[in-house]
Amino acid sequence: MKVLIAYSTHTGCCADCAEILGQALANYEVDIADLSEREPNPEDYDIIVVGSGIKRRKFYRETADFIKKYTNIVGEKYDGHIYDYYGSDIQGNDYVTLWV
Repeated sequence: MKVLIAYSTHTGCCADCAEILGQALANYEVDIADLSEREPNPEDYDIIVVGSGIKRRKFYRETADFIKKYTNIVGEKYDGHIYDYYGSDIQGNDYVTLWV
């Protein structure tokens, strides 16, 4: 099975989470994509994981644009779960990483 892990990040947290998740899915063919650098076609994958930081209660622009553009494809493969991670960076700024 082909797995897409697509994310956008400003602090690097989502990139770290994507790498950890990719390692956990080592038995699959995993493609990790930073949506600020490239936009893979989700039709090419069996499983889609989308991650984003949140600013002012919204996904980062790259993630929101990706989900809007591919709503039908992502929606078909959506399992009904949202996973999140709350934390703060070394300066004490709070952030949320959301994986759909």
